[in-house]
Amino acid sequence: MRRLVAGVVALGLVGAATVACSTTEEASCPPLALAFLGVLTGADASSGEVVRNSASVAVAEHNETKPECEVGLISYDSKGDPDVAEVLAREIVADPQIIGVVGPVFSGETAAVMPIFESAGLPVLTPSATNPTLGEQGWRTFHRLVGTDAAQGPAGVAWLVDEANPSSVGVIDDGTLFGKALADFVFEDLNRRGIRIAPRQQVEPGRKDYGETVTAVTTTGVDAVFFGGLGESGAQLHRQLRDAGVEGLFVGGDGLYTATFLEVISTGPDGGVEVAVTCGCLGSATTDAQKAFVERYERTFDGAPLYFAFEGYDAAGMLLAGIDAGARTRAELQEWLGTAVYEGLSKTIQFGPTGEVVGGPVFVNRIRDGKFVTVAKVVDGQVTPLD
Repeated sequence: MRRLVAGVVALGLVGAATVACSTTEEASCPPLALAFLGVLTGADASSGEVVRNSASVAVAEHNETKPECEVGLISYDSKGDPDVAEVLAREIVADPQIIGVVGPVFSGETAAVMPIFESAGLPVLTPSATNPTLGEQGWRTFHRLVGTDAAQGPAGVAWLVDEANPSSVGVIDDGTLFGKALADFVFEDLNRRGIRIAPRQQVEPGRKDYGETVTAVTTTGVDAVFFGGLGESGAQLHRQLRDAGVEGLFVGGDGLYTATFLEVISTGPDGGVEVAVTCGCLGSATTDAQKAFVERYERTFDGAPLYFAFEGYDAAGMLLAGIDAGARTRAELQEWLGTAVYEGLSKTIQFGPTGEVVGGPVFVNRIRDGKFVTVAKVVDGQVTPLD
C-alpha cells in the first residue's frame, strides 16, 4: 500500500486515502499532491470555495482515469488575509509531497506568498489574482491563467461608454491591492476619454456604514459608479447608494463575481438589473466539455460554479497534465510548464516568459433572474455583444 497525502480534500470526489500499488508503480509515481491556497471562510468565502471545488473536480477526474498515480489535493484557508497566507505558504513548501499550487485567489495574498514559493521552486498557478505588478517581479514559478487589471479596467470603461455613454462617473475602491489598482486603471482611462470623474472615494472593508462616501457621490450627480473591490464591500456600497437614490449603472471588476454578491444584489429592490461585472474569466458553458464540468460541479456541490470556476479547474488540470507527462518534482513540473500548451476548458493555455497567459478577452456580465449572464466581450477596446 502507498499512502496518499494526509488531508486530501474528498468532497465526495476524491477516492480513498490509500491505494493498492506495486513496487514498480511506487517508484514511478511516489505520493504527490497539489495544494489549494485561498479564502474559504468569512464574508468572501465563496470566492475561494468555487476555485477549490473546481480544482477538486479536476483531481477527482484525474484519479478516476489514472488510479495508478493518484494525486491528492490539500486545502489551506488563507481567510483572504496575506499574513495568514504567509504562514500557510511555509507549511506548504515544507511538505515534500506538494509539487504545485492552485491559487492564491486574491492579489494581496499572492504578493505576500510568492517570495516563499519562489525560494522553494514551487510552481504556482493562480486562476484569479489579477494585479498587473505580480507578473513584474521576476518570479519564475508564478503563472497566471487570466488577463490582468490593466486590461480589465479599460475593458470595463469601454463597455460602460458603449452601453450608457455617461457624462460623469464615480470611482470608488475598497483599499485592497486588487481593488485600488483596478480603480486606478479605470480612473486613468476615464480621464483619457475626457469623462468627468467625481472625486475618488475609498471605503473600508467590513464597515457597515458608508454614509460619507454615499453622500460624496450623491452631491456630485454621477451617471454611473465604478467600484474596485470585493463582494461584501461592493454589496454594502451598492445597497446604500440605491437607498440614497443614486441610480445608473453600478459597474465592478471580478471581485464582485461571487455567489455572495449575486445573492445580495439579486434579492435587492431592483434585482441587480443595473449592475455589470467584468471578468477575464469564462462566465458560461458553451462546449460539451464545459457543460459536462458544470453538470458534475452542480451534482457535487451546492450551487452553480461561479468566479473563475473554469480557470480553477484548468489550473489543477494543467498541473495534473504535467504529472501525467512525467513530472515528479517541483523542478520537473516547473520546467514542463515553461513550454506546455494545454487545451483547457477556459482557453488554450500557454505561458509567456513572465508567467502571463497568452491572449484572452475580458467578459461583461449582467444579473438577470438571479444569475450572472455574459452579455459582451471586450478585446483591445472593441466591444462585441454576446446576447
